[in-house]
Amino acid sequence: MPSVKQLQEERAPIGVQIRKMADVLQAEGRDFNAEERSQWERLNTEFNQKSDLIEAQRRAAEVGAILDGPGDRRNIPGLEDTVPRSMRNKATRRYRAEAAEEMRSLALQAWCRRQHGFDLTDAHKRACRTMGLNPNRKVLEIRLDRHPGKGPQSRAMSAQQPSSGASLIAGGKFAGAIEKALKDYSGPREVADVLRTDDGAPMPWPTSDDTSNEGELIGENREVSTQDAKVGTTLLSAYKYSSKMVKVPSELMDDTEFDLDTFLGELLGERIGRAQNRHFTVGRGSSEPQGVVTGSKLGKTAASGSALTADEIIDLIHSVDPAYRRDPSFRLMFHDGILAIIRKLKDGQGRYLFEEGQNGAPDKIKGVRYVINQNMDSAPASGAKTMLAGPFRKFKIRDVRGLRLKKLEERYAEFDQVGFIGFLRSDSRVLNAGTGPIRHLVHP
Repeated sequence: MPSVKQLQEERAPIGVQIRKMADVLQAEGRDFNAEERSQWERLNTEFNQKSDLIEAQRRAAEVGAILDGPGDRRNIPGLEDTVPRSMRNKATRRYRAEAAEEMRSLALQAWCRRQHGFDLTDAHKRACRTMGLNPNRKVLEIRLDRHPGKGPQSRAMSAQQPSSGASLIAGGKFAGAIEKALKDYSGPREVADVLRTDDGAPMPWPTSDDTSNEGELIGENREVSTQDAKVGTTLLSAYKYSSKMVKVPSELMDDTEFDLDTFLGELLGERIGRAQNRHFTVGRGSSEPQGVVTGSKLGKTAASGSALTADEIIDLIHSVDPAYRRDPSFRLMFHDGILAIIRKLKDGQGRYLFEEGQNGAPDKIKGVRYVINQNMDSAPASGAKTMLAGPFRKFKIRDVRGLRLKKLEERYAEFDQVGFIGFLRSDSRVLNAGTGPIRHLVHP
């Protein structure tokens, strides 16, 4: 795959063409004709594809940095001591990670094969013993990262077996595929503060608003004043999501070359991710999660019900308290259709709001990073909330334990297929103690 620099160099002339087309339209005060519309959409598609590859390369570099961090000093069996220590340490970590990954894959395959009546090989049995997995269980729970995105220490390469005998497999390709799919299909989950708890009991989260209070200057031997902070509580629940039934032919489970981990993980994660993204975006907050749009406060009302201007976006950004704008999690959020509109907009000095990332830096809107959410309104319209701005760590997503994988082998026996269902309990809320940390732009 080309490097980030190469991809950015390939993307740059496409961005220039997009800007030239926008300039022509603005200068002539008209809309695209059919041919120009087709060219505009093609250029934007190519630009987005390059951007996705750049982001993939950037993520790969982050993962590489994690894997290359401090590790075990012991060598791989058979690795010569004449090899420099730094190289031995790196190779040892890679060897052990690959070995653990293979054990997890074999254990998951053993569980699937046993439920369908296939014999287990010695390698399958050894993997089950190593991972503490009972292949005869009907339900398997896959532990996800306890603190997703918090660093390498959160993805433990180990197996756990609690006293109840409910086997858990932590980390690995399967859990990784679920995590990736959940994020890929959920804009809010990509930037929210995601919490993982061991049970589904209601989880109170304290909030406080002390923005209007300040200290005081007092004289010698004078009594200090008292001023209480506004304190509240936000309650996070646990709503059950299902992937619906996934049917897998028995031939695939009997095929040792088939990557069952990634196949099931991506499929289950994508389905649950899509369902959750809708609620995490526009959920009512009653009998379902509260969406980030639902929990946001008014930041800017647009002048038109059918258009979006550069000044309105700037006003939305500045409707958020400066303390929140300095927060590392501060982002803009909008639909991809809104991004296409923003790419044509200029500020008062004739500069485009959209800023292409250089030297590996992410793309920005007027200096602010953004995230795409396909469940937000895709175009300006009366009542549409087309953009959010705020520190998205104030948006909390709560997951309970991990994904429960249930296998139904009798239901589709006549088709020689096995049914899988994934379950995940989650909730979401915006923490708002009265300051409205996340603001929206609405059209009249």
